[in-house]
Amino acid sequence: RRGDAQRHEGCWARFAGAPPGEIRFVDVPWLPIEGEEVLREALGIAHATGDADARKKAHRAASMRWHPDRFSQQFGARLLAADYERIMGRVTATSQAINTMLR
Repeated sequence: RRGDAQRHEGCWARFAGAPPGEIRFVDVPWLPIEGEEVLREALGIAHATGDADARKKAHRAASMRWHPDRFSQQFGARLLAADYERIMGRVTATSQAINTMLR
């Protein structure tokens, strides 16, 4: 569902454009990683639709956004210390789900 991807992009744009001074786990606009099809829909790359170039572009953007090193570099200093491990654990799980999805 295209609306899911657009909704997530809007949430991410607001978060990344003006992140809270101290980022808690609940502040991060997480992707749903519970199922591959749900993740594909949230990324706007449903398996049965879209061209290969569009899927590749969306995968690359998501891989870069959710790469643990990049996320830490961009937001690490603002992560609430009490939530740091939980946040970075979910970032890593999200990154792995994205990479597994397109193998």
